[in-house]
Amino acid sequence: MAAQIGSSAAAARAHEELYAYWAGLRTGPRLPGRGDIKPEDFKRLLPTVSLIDVRRDPLDFRLRLAGTGLYSVYGREITGRGLDDVYNSAAADYWRVELGKIVEERRPAVGVHSLSWRGASHMSILWLRLPLATNGVDVDMILGYDAVGLGNHEFNYGLDFLLASLAGARFPVVSANVVTQAGLAPGSDQTLLPPYVILDRQLTDGAGLRHRIRIGVIGLLPPQTMIWDRTHLTGRVIT
Repeated sequence: MAAQIGSSAAAARAHEELYAYWAGLRTGPRLPGRGDIKPEDFKRLLPTVSLIDVRRDPLDFRLRLAGTGLYSVYGREITGRGLDDVYNSAAADYWRVELGKIVEERRPAVGVHSLSWRGASHMSILWLRLPLATNGVDVDMILGYDAVGLGNHEFNYGLDFLLASLAGARFPVVSANVVTQAGLAPGSDQTLLPPYVILDRQLTDGAGLRHRIRIGVIGLLPPQTMIWDRTHLTGRVIT
């Protein structure tokens, strides 16, 4: 499923679908395992999926699988690599802490992480990670999904190149202030991309009770984008 221009909401629904699939495999407090997951059940989502191995003694993590759609997020193939092979030391430490919490607490987690480790400090990902356990108790794999907002450097090669790249993106892409036609108020502006997505989630607490939460994802560009890339953008969009 490619997140075409104007269809980031559809990509967000795919994200929700993956979470609902995972939640539906739970039996009370017992977690689903890798063996419970049948890729054919969500074949159209596979390009967006990541799967992380949990290694113990000492605790560490390896990217067992990364969907092809994540190549454009990470800038290269990351399947089969350890955290230190993908990230710089600060980013690897970040993921060890976050993934370690998922292993210890046996609960899904969401967060926002800057892509500065790959030289894209203007971009961040909103991530979702879902614990898996072969025995229903001890987390031995983690299922993941990411969403991305645009930054100013995505416009360095012009709108046509950007739109062609986004046509192959397999994750939600949002930006609230790239305007193709200004309205009388910001709320009536026509934007190049959906300004935000709302992700509906259910999280299970330590007592096994489920709670519905809503996560808003919004993307914003610095206004100086129109100065830095004026040769590409003047007369086509405003920020």
